[in-house]
Amino acid sequence: MPRNTLRLQENCHGNQALTVYSVRADFANLARDIKIATDAGAEYVHVDVMDGHFVPNITIGAPVVKALRKATDKVLDVHLMISDPDQYLDDFIKAGSDIITVHYESNGDTLEQLKKIRAAGVKAACVIKPKTPAECCSAAAVLRYGADHDR
Repeated sequence: MPRNTLRLQENCHGNQALTVYSVRADFANLARDIKIATDAGAEYVHVDVMDGHFVPNITIGAPVVKALRKATDKVLDVHLMISDPDQYLDDFIKAGSDIITVHYESNGDTLEQLKKIRAAGVKAACVIKPKTPAECCSAAAVLRYGADHDR
């Protein structure tokens, strides 16, 4: 397993969990590496989905998340760093994501995206890029909605 694949991460509720960080994993051996990490105590599999537009890197999509769902019963925490979440939300929901995080700066109505994710029985989260001002009124409203509903 590559170095830095495991990390201790704090979730929005202040709980710490050992997380498999998929973007640093060996993509040819994801199932093996996730098993090693979860056997060592990892509780979450953090999946960074990048489309090459919203961020410059390209990683994996819903078919890989679906395969990971078959490989583990741990929480699949899917972080969508993609330009058009509306185009792919259904795919990631059907693939077995336990948590889906969308970016405020992505295309579409973030609040509606969060509602759609929750309506499907999946936990939803919203994040902002480091340079986006947190005090932005609409961003704060979306983030507050997430904080009030994912307890």
